Amino acid sequence: MKKTLLIAAAALISASAFAQTVTSANIVGYVKVETVSGFKIVSQQFEGGDATPTGLFGDTLPLGSKIYQFDPTSGYSVSEYTTIFLAGDAWDTALDLSSGSFWVESSSINTNTFSGDVGMADSVTNNIVPGFSMQVYPYPVTVAISDLDITPTLGDKIYKFNPGSGYSVSEYTTIFLAGDAWDTELTFEVGDGFWYENAAATTNVWIEAKPF
Repeated sequence: MKKTLLIAAAALISASAFAQTVTSANIVGYVKVETVSGFKIVSQQFEGGDATPTGLFGDTLPLGSKIYQFDPTSGYSVSEYTTIFLAGDAWDTALDLSSGSFWVESSSINTNTFSGDVGMADSVTNNIVPGFSMQVYPYPVTVAISDLDITPTLGDKIYKFNPGSGYSVSEYTTIFLAGDAWDTELTFEVGDGFWYENAAATTNVWIEAKPF
């Protein structure tokens, strides 16, 4: 399945020729990310700018909203939008959300705009440690897992969380008459993130080539 390019190069190609999710001028783009009442996995795939909870969400989410960033070694770090003494309503922890994906917990539906430079490196390297980690496709395009440049181990799994219905899971397994492959085709839009379960005892070095 061909990866779908969702960024436009102004002065070269008309932005109207691409899908609506992302528009750009030169190498600057944005995407509108909708949070839900409950939990959602979100990612920030642009470079530059303020990738803290304040920079990405500001005061748009209701009091009590939380962001959970998972580290395979130390567990979750949490930032809450709360009333801080002498400071007013604010995010209480300045998490760095510039890489990977993260949970957003909110009590209402909101739309936020993430923007910045579109990464133009020929490839991006990410280390997938054994066990569970929260991952994101490094370029702001729609991608199917069969198009990822990950070299998986048999037993690896990718989990896509769907608010309201729970997880869709794809396992890298041996399929009769087809060989080793992901057993379920999942697609990730710009702004999505996912869980990756590395079944190996060693780190998987994921080198993703630029798709455009």
